[in-house]
Amino acid sequence: MTNKTATSSAVTAVLIGLLLVAGMSAQKEIHKPVTQDIEAEVRRLLTTTSSKSEFETTEHYESRRPKLNSKEMVFALPIGEEDGDVVKFAYSADEQILTTEIWGLGSVVDVEGLSGRGLSSWLIKKRLVSTRQYVGENAFGVKKLILSYTYNQFHIVTSDAVNQLLGKYYLTLTGEEAKHLKPFLKVLVICTESDANVYQYYDHNTPTLSYPLDSICNNYYICVKVLAMVLVDSRSGDLLDTFSTKTTAPSPTP
Repeated sequence: MTNKTATSSAVTAVLIGLLLVAGMSAQKEIHKPVTQDIEAEVRRLLTTTSSKSEFETTEHYESRRPKLNSKEMVFALPIGEEDGDVVKFAYSADEQILTTEIWGLGSVVDVEGLSGRGLSSWLIKKRLVSTRQYVGENAFGVKKLILSYTYNQFHIVTSDAVNQLLGKYYLTLTGEEAKHLKPFLKVLVICTESDANVYQYYDHNTPTLSYPLDSICNNYYICVKVLAMVLVDSRSGDLLDTFSTKTTAPSPTP
C-alpha cells in the first residue's frame, strides 16, 4: 500500500458503486466522488425518535421508528491542523514523497450512551449557527465585551480499532505531480450505520474576564461500521491508496 496505487479489487468494487455521480453512466471516463451530508442523515434519524403518543397506534409508531440506513455511505474527513481536523497532507520535494497523516481521533467518554463502549469518533462537519457580541459584567461590576457563538458538530462513531489507522502513509510523486494533485486530495470513509440512534452532547463555555468567550456547541453522533478508508483525487474519483496499516517512509530514490 506504500509507494504505489492501490489495486485492491474489493475496495475498487465498492468505490465503483459508491462514487458515481447520480445519473452518470458507468461508461463515462470521469466518476467524481459523491459524499453524504451527515447533517441530513442526523435530521432523518432525529425526526423518528420521539416517544409514542397516547393518540398514536402501535403500528404507526413502529412504522416511524428510526431505521438503519442500509446503504453504504461516504464521508470526507476534514483536512487541516485545527481542532477537529483529521487529515494532514505534506510534500517533500527532496524525497519526492507525499505524506498523508491520519491524526484527529476524538473521545466519546462524556457522551451518554457511548461512554465505556470502546468507541472513538471522527468529526465530519462543523456548522456555525449564530454569533453575537454583548457586554458582560461579573459580580464586582467589571464589564467586558463578550463574543458569543453557537455551532453544531456532527461526528461518526466507530470501534477503537480505527486507532490502527492513525499514522502516516506515503506516495512517491514528482514535484509537478504533487503540485497539481495536493489541492484536490480527499480521504474518504466508506461505512454503514450500525445503530439507528443519534447520541447528543451539549458543551458550554462560560466566559470570564481572561477568556471572554461564550460558546455553545451541540454535538451529534451516529454509529457506523467502517468498511474502508481511501485516498482519492476529488476531480476524477481516482483511487490513489487504501489505508489499513501504518507504514514507514520509503527510502528516497538515489
